[in-house]
Amino acid sequence: MTTTDAFHRQMRDVAAQFYSWARAFEEDGEFLAEDTAGYWRLAACPKLANACAFEFVVHPGGKIDYFIGGESYEERQLARTDSLLPLIEAIAGACVITRRTRSANSNLLLSSETIVTMADGRIWRDGHDNPVARSLPAAFAAARPIIHDDHYFAPYRHYTGARND
Repeated sequence: MTTTDAFHRQMRDVAAQFYSWARAFEEDGEFLAEDTAGYWRLAACPKLANACAFEFVVHPGGKIDYFIGGESYEERQLARTDSLLPLIEAIAGACVITRRTRSANSNLLLSSETIVTMADGRIWRDGHDNPVARSLPAAFAAARPIIHDDHYFAPYRHYTGARND
């Protein structure tokens, strides 16, 4: 079996697990697993307004594009396909923070970062700097006060009343 064949088998397994997981949330949003000749796509669009939508586009060769909560991180290296479902479960469980860092003086967006904490304690994080902010003189960058604006998301399933644990 070639590396490509093994990758496709692993992604078929991930898609099957995703479909099985999504069935439990089918009333809470729309879910898609798509297998094309050029990529695999896993996506969720939850019905609850403040829940975190996501889309993962996995390309052959192990590259992945992450779209999580309005932020995009393209052409990243996917270390392990078995890390996708725990990441999806954490997103659905509201274990996501989108952090935007701004200049307190001008309100200029300096950077954005997405942080997802998985059930086993692993943390997925990615971010990017604003190219405009990167071009500012170093003296300005060192002297500026900054503001961190953290956005938290709601879980896909909204509980009302007592929970049955």
